[in-house]
Amino acid sequence: SQNRLFTLPVEGLGAMAAVAAAVAAASAASSAGGRLALRAPRSLLGGSLAGASASRSALGAVRLCSGALPSVNWPENSVIFEPPWDSGGGSLVPVPAFFMVLPNTMETFFTLREAQQVLLNKLDVKDIDSFNMRFMLRFLDLHAEVEALRRTKARAVALASAPPGKFAQAPGPTSGALDLASADARAAWAKERPHNAKSWEVTPHFCQVVQARRAEHNGSGWLQVTAQITAEERWTLRGGVAGMLDIRMREHLLVYEIPRESSAVQDFRIAAVHIDAKPFST
Repeated sequence: SQNRLFTLPVEGLGAMAAVAAAVAAASAASSAGGRLALRAPRSLLGGSLAGASASRSALGAVRLCSGALPSVNWPENSVIFEPPWDSGGGSLVPVPAFFMVLPNTMETFFTLREAQQVLLNKLDVKDIDSFNMRFMLRFLDLHAEVEALRRTKARAVALASAPPGKFAQAPGPTSGALDLASADARAAWAKERPHNAKSWEVTPHFCQVVQARRAEHNGSGWLQVTAQITAEERWTLRGGVAGMLDIRMREHLLVYEIPRESSAVQDFRIAAVHIDAKPFST
């Protein structure tokens, strides 16, 4: 299949040495002409779930993050290196997109290989399909946490105004886990909840890796992977017609990251969410 063009791990990396010079040349050109936004073709990096749509059962159980690992210094927010939604990219000289495909593919490949090594024996990310599946699951984790936090905050408000002894249990945590998502990413997705919605559900249909980069922020080195996710949203309105669902399908850019040097990291966290992104073309 097309995805297998980017299967990880790949035997015989020595055969790719011939194109390493092209990557170095592209990096030199980037340094001379400013920051370039590099993108990979959809046909190379795309991945989808079986069937026309992905059900929650196909994706597996949604697990809420239990809290940030104490040995990983997860900052509240992240700095995104070469965000793909920044179409200008800071370049002084426009470069045709065709010439950016190879450098982006190579940089993405080696960054994903490094991420694979960091997560060795922790996550089953053996190829691009498993990366895409993991990214969709993390997106579902974020959505589940956003909905759970909304409910616990509502219970906290009710508890504060209720007579003593009315509620037997505390409402639970009202802030999200930093090892699941940054504060900005969580807030960006929470704002997308439809107004006056009684319920709000999400099903990812398709995921493709757009780019992967090495970055530095908050005094640490990071691996950042940008994926474009096509997601279906369904909701019911309070006071609406029983059984009536509102549905929309949109594409979002999500940046996932892990620290480059940490033996305690267990999974990607969502560093940024760019809502309703335009589809990337080949």
